[in-house]
Order: sequence, then C-alpha cells, then structure tokens
Amino acid sequence: MKLFEDLTPTKFLGITGTVAAACIGATWLVAQKLQADELQGYKAAQELHLADAITSLKIYAESAKLTATEHEKLAVMEKQVPELIKTNADLKARIESVTRDRDTLQSTVNGILQKSAEVEIPVGEARSIVPNALTIGVVAVYGSSIAATVNGDDQNMKPGSATKLNIAGKPRTVTLTKISPNSATFALSKAD
Repeated sequence: MKLFEDLTPTKFLGITGTVAAACIGATWLVAQKLQADELQGYKAAQELHLADAITSLKIYAESAKLTATEHEKLAVMEKQVPELIKTNADLKARIESVTRDRDTLQSTVNGILQKSAEVEIPVGEARSIVPNALTIGVVAVYGSSIAATVNGDDQNMKPGSATKLNIAGKPRTVTLTKISPNSATFALSKAD
C-alpha cells in the first residue's frame, strides 16, 4: 500500500508521539477547567455548615414560642437534614475523586513533556503539538533554512536553531533538527 511505504520508524514514532501529546494535552486542559469549576461548587457547598445551622434552628425553636406555620416550616427543614448531610458527604467524596483524577492527569502530562519528542511537519501545514500551548507551522523551505511559525511568531530557522518556550508551566525548547525539500522536523525537549 503506497500510504505506508514512506513510513519509517522515526516518522511513526513522531506521529505517534504527536498524536499522544495532543490527545493528552487536550484532555488535560478540558479536565482541568471542568475540575476547577466543579471544585469551586463543592467547596462552596461545604462551607454552608448545614448540620450546625439545623442545630441552631432547633435550639431557637425550643426557646421561642412558635406559630403553627413556623412549626410546619421547622418540621420540613428537619426532614431535609439527613438528605443535606448525605449530599455534603457525597460532595466531599466527589472533591477527593476529582482531585485524584486531576493529579493523575497532571502526572501523565508532565511525563510526556519530560520526554523528548520529534515531529515532522510538511511545508504549508501547522501542527498542534501541545493543544493550546504549542503550535508549529512550516511556511517554506529554502535549501538549508526554513520559514516557520512557532505559536504564531514568525521564525527563520536553520538546523540546530532553537526557540525556548514555557509549556504547561515547564521550560521547553523547540529545535529544528532536519530539513527536507517538503518538510521540516522539530524536537521538543526540556530547556536547559
């Protein structure tokens, strides 16, 4: 099959690494946003201190003379206490679960970013290497140099040219490692 004849182990690893980094990066960003919003809601719910509020209402009811309507309202509130306590416990468990998931995802993304990754990009194309954090495009190849964009910044690069970036809070370097007539290969590695 013509499609796979030019596929070398290096190209395959580059493509696989790029796809894995893109998937994990996108997942991490989406999960981080969802978890942050969810954690804020759970924390706000925990701060209500529902059990203390119900106890205070009981003490007040015993010391004050209540009307029939007030007795009915208090009875309704007392019936809600077990459900509210259960909801509070469920929210605490969910916060712990979301925190564990976030930590696991952060660890996975950090593991990918710590490894060197190489990616080949055809002329006239751009690739999102780390979603919302690193995009590289190859504009043109001029023999021993290229015109490229790194995160939207125009660059003229020769093999060995490097650009330092901050990706997901980590210093990284993008280095042009190879030029061919129809593509350029870049390496993403830890910055020194």
